Amino acid sequence: MASLYEINQAILNFEYEIDEETGEILNIKDLDNLEMEKSTKIENLACWSKNIRSDGNAILAEGKNQIARG
Repeated sequence: MASLYEINQAILNFEYEIDEETGEILNIKDLDNLEMEKSTKIENLACWSKNIRSDGNAILAEGKNQIARG
C-alpha cells in the first residue's frame, strides 16, 4: 500500500493521455482512483489517530485509578 506522500506525488506527476482527435482525456479514471485512494488513506489516518488518543486516555485514566487505590 502506498504512503500518503507517494499518492500525492503520483497525483502531482500525473500525465493525462488525450485523444488527439476528440480532445477526450483517456485516463481520467486513473486520476479518480488516485484521488479516491488519497481520501481513503486520509480517513484511515484520522481513525488511527483517534484510536491512539482514545487508548492514551484510557491508559491515563487507569493510571489515575491505580494511584487512587494506593
